[in-house]
Amino acid sequence: DDGHTDDGHTDDGHTDDGDHGDGHSEFGVHITYEDLYNTILFFTCIYVCGQIASKLLKMPNLVGEIVCGILLGPPLADFVPNPEAFVLLGEVGLILLVVEAGIDIDLSTLKLVGTRGFLIAVVGSLLPIAIG
Repeated sequence: DDGHTDDGHTDDGHTDDGDHGDGHSEFGVHITYEDLYNTILFFTCIYVCGQIASKLLKMPNLVGEIVCGILLGPPLADFVPNPEAFVLLGEVGLILLVVEAGIDIDLSTLKLVGTRGFLIAVVGSLLPIAIG
């Protein structure tokens, strides 16, 4: 007995195509066409709201994008497909933003502010982490 039935299923009821019954396979997460369409629509809405904030309201794009995320996000419209994936993207983006800020530091300016500026930066970074 090789653990397979006559209809191509294993003894535990799963098919032999790598699908584990939960929508995940050994090669990643399979998404439906609707999720892909909703993701593209979500990104388009974010872009359009950013442009409206920029052009019409004379505010930074980020303001419109944040407002759109709040309106379409889980607390209100709950339109976000796979919100866990977007949280992960946000965390990766935040890390990249911090790395970019570190790359842009001008050493001559850092020497100008001296020890006081260094201590303020360290306390401002470590204190929120310590608080939790």
